Amino acid sequence: MSLILFAADYGLLPQSSDPRDLLEVKFWGLKGKRVETFLQERYFLRLCFNLVMDLPLSAPRPVIERVSHGKPYFQGRPAYFNLTNSGAAVLLLISKEHPVGVDLERLRPRKNLAALGRRIFTSAEQEKFSSLNVAAAGDHSSAFALQDQGNAMAQGQEHNAAQLQYFLQRWTWRECLLKTSGIALAGLSGIAADHEHPDDDHCLYSPLNHSGTLYSYHSADLGFEAGFFSVYPGDSSDAEAAGKLCCRILTGVETAENESAAAEPLFETRQLLPCTAARITGGADL
Repeated sequence: MSLILFAADYGLLPQSSDPRDLLEVKFWGLKGKRVETFLQERYFLRLCFNLVMDLPLSAPRPVIERVSHGKPYFQGRPAYFNLTNSGAAVLLLISKEHPVGVDLERLRPRKNLAALGRRIFTSAEQEKFSSLNVAAAGDHSSAFALQDQGNAMAQGQEHNAAQLQYFLQRWTWRECLLKTSGIALAGLSGIAADHEHPDDDHCLYSPLNHSGTLYSYHSADLGFEAGFFSVYPGDSSDAEAAGKLCCRILTGVETAENESAAAEPLFETRQLLPCTAARITGGADL
C-alpha cells in the first residue's frame, strides 16, 4: 500500500511534549492558538508515523528537516509525509515510497473568486467556471438555484455554489502539486494547461512534478464539513478502483499521564473513492 491517509479532529488530539517541538515553537515565533495546533499536529505525526512503520507508539519520531522552501521531511527519509488542515480537521498523508502532497479546503464564502480564477485557471478551466455562472443564471425552474443566487448577492459574492465548489476543488489540485514538489505558492504561476490537451480542464502541466494522476475526494466522506481534499500522486495501479484511498480516522486517544506512556488510539478505517481526477504532465520527467 503506497499511500495512507490519516484524519483527525483537533479536539481529539493531545499536544506533543517533545522538547524538539517546543524548541521549534520558539524558533518560528508561534503564538496563541497556533502553538496548540502545531503541537497537536506533531503529536499526530509521531503517532501516525509509528503506526505506518510498525513501531511502538511511544517511540520518538525521526528528526525533521526542511527543504529550501520550507517543506518538512524526515531525516533519512524512512517515509514521506504532508499535512493539511481546514477548520477543525487535520489530514496527514504518508507514503514509504515517494514525496506526497495533500490539500483540504472546506466550503465557505469566499471573495473575488472570479478575479483569482482569471489569474490561475487555464483557458479550459476559465471557460468551465464561467459556464457554471451562466447555467445558474438560466436555471429559473430550480428553487435551490434561485436561493443560491439570492444568498450570493446578499453576501456580495460574484459566484454561485457550483462555481465555489469548482474553484475550491481546482485550488486543492494546485496546492497539493506544489506541496508535493516542496515549492509552495511560489510555483503557482508555473502550473498551466497541458499543451497536448489544452481544451481539457482535467489535464494540467506542472513543471516541478513528475507525471501522474491527481485525485479529489469529498471531505464529508470523512465526517468533516463539506469541502474537498486532493492528493498527489494518487494510486492508479488498479484500473477498476483507480484512486481508491485507505483512510484511518481517529475517533479517540486514551489519556496518559505523559507522552512516553503507551496510549491506545482508536481508528476507524474507510476506503474512499475519488469524486474526480486530473492527469498531470510533469516537467520533472525531462
